[in-house]
Amino acid sequence: MEGVTAFAGIKPLDGFEGRYIGSLTAADGPKNHKNLCRAIEDAALTYRKYTNGEIIEEPTAFQKTESAIRGLLRRKASA
Repeated sequence: MEGVTAFAGIKPLDGFEGRYIGSLTAADGPKNHKNLCRAIEDAALTYRKYTNGEIIEEPTAFQKTESAIRGLLRRKASA
């Protein structure tokens, strides 16, 4: 799924067919799509935790807010 509005949609992502999801890294994603690279890395980590029987914790509302603020500050600093 790509996009952050009501018009977000599911798009195929070629190049991952037949690959073990637990071995994927951010470097496997498109070079110009930082958020997708992070999502791929997070998906691989979550999959490894799941297959090892580890508890997968959901971020708290505070953690989500902190992450959003950090992202805004990074964007402002790079502008």
